[in-house]
Amino acid sequence: VRWQNDDIDNNHNFFSVSADSRVVSWTLIKHELISTETIRLSVNGGLSNVPDDEQLVNISGGTSLDFHKQTDHLFLVGPEQGKIHKCSKHYSSKFLKTYNAHNSAVYTVKWNHFHPRVFISCSADWTVKIWDDTIKVPVFTFDLMSAIGDVAWAPYSSTVFAAVTIDGIVRIFDLSINKYEAICQQLVTPKVQRGQELTLDPEAEVTKMEHILSWLSDIE
Repeated sequence: VRWQNDDIDNNHNFFSVSADSRVVSWTLIKHELISTETIRLSVNGGLSNVPDDEQLVNISGGTSLDFHKQTDHLFLVGPEQGKIHKCSKHYSSKFLKTYNAHNSAVYTVKWNHFHPRVFISCSADWTVKIWDDTIKVPVFTFDLMSAIGDVAWAPYSSTVFAAVTIDGIVRIFDLSINKYEAICQQLVTPKVQRGQELTLDPEAEVTKMEHILSWLSDIE
């Protein structure tokens, strides 16, 4: 889900994408949500006026969505098949451009906060890729040796981003410092060996947090 600026009537609105292949615009009018289909995703292109039986064969479920920071009618969609589509609210029957981005589902695609041509993507295929939208191949590719759940640009820098992998590691990159590898990384979840179960002690966790709260009380 991605929120948009209020429409000309000051109604709140947002867009969503789903595994049912539809990108949908939602507008909140009084106490009712009104939906309008913007585009349908397919293996070969946007769908419009296609029979339902053909749509079921050709649909491509959407997994990620992001709108351009400066040009609000432009957006990127990442589908299950690994491609990335550049789209516009103004066209429901075609993609503006398609990038053969990944070998598996695109979990996240995000425009850079500052540079109007740059976006980032991550996938279950272990890679983070950075793109110039005028070029059909990535300008940077980082193989993190594990499926990547999410990636995000820092809000304060055009060159800093973070990526988290399913093995519980967050990596921070700054392209202005190192263009080849992360500048730091941190394990943020307990590491469990294959076949083992993660056991939690709720009382111990409460005690751990109480120590922190007590410390805060002491310094106040």
